[in-house]
Amino acid sequence: MPTNRYLGVSSTGQPTEVVPAITSSGAASAGQIIALNAAGALDATMLPSGVGATAVTAAAGNLIQYCGKGMSTTELLFIPSTFTVVVA
Repeated sequence: MPTNRYLGVSSTGQPTEVVPAITSSGAASAGQIIALNAAGALDATMLPSGVGATAVTAAAGNLIQYCGKGMSTTELLFIPSTFTVVVA
């Protein structure tokens, strides 16, 4: 799917078409307008360090204690069958 574009102003004052960033190149991408990726979400490279989805895979019958980033308390999760828990 093509990315929407917007009009910007060049250094000479002329209108110019600008394509928003879909992924980040770090500091080189500072100040750019961003766009959603093909999945309709922000790319993980756009998120600050330490922010992102956390996934835990556990076997059936396990009780796990989880304390995610920014959580002041822990959560107990009972896993009745094998599956992946994703905390976003």
